[in-house]
Amino acid sequence: MKTYTWRQGRLTEGLELREVERFGPAVVLGERGRGRWEEVITLDRRTPPVIANGRVLDCEAREIVLPARDGRPERKFVVLTASKIPSSSVLVRVSTEWVYTRGSLGRVQVLHGDVQVIARGHGAHGAAGRIGSWEDVLLVVPPGGEIFIRPEGGYKTTAYRLWVEADGRVGAASDIDRDRMLAVGANGGGKT
Repeated sequence: MKTYTWRQGRLTEGLELREVERFGPAVVLGERGRGRWEEVITLDRRTPPVIANGRVLDCEAREIVLPARDGRPERKFVVLTASKIPSSSVLVRVSTEWVYTRGSLGRVQVLHGDVQVIARGHGAHGAAGRIGSWEDVLLVVPPGGEIFIRPEGGYKTTAYRLWVEADGRVGAASDIDRDRMLAVGANGGGKT
């Protein structure tokens, strides 16, 4: 399935990779530290997706579950594999990090469709991570699916929506612009 990244009002193709010492190239969601959660999504070793200019443009997310043993709980993690079957669903990373504002919270909310949260990271401001925070989420959005994105920043930012058309095209616009598109009957297709 095709991959996209939504960050600071822009929708771009691909998932950006970062070099992680223990795992090699990986998608890193959120931050490490107090009041934060960092989730590392690695590439599958047997069937890794193709990397172009430090980005993965087409892949599938696969969950691996390690069983509980020796008193340890079950452990789940996600890896990215090469796509085997073409899909009209898309894999989207949404980072609600934008502008520091005391007390603001960046979040993602499902509006329509069977949108699946694959992995979630969390970032924050302040030593204890309590001044402002934001989500960093990896989602599978099927055709007809739509999400609401509220970036951190409170009154300094505007809300957005991201959707997938029935033909697989992905669109993103501000919440107000999307309402206008739906009011006049425009399909709102394509990237904006």
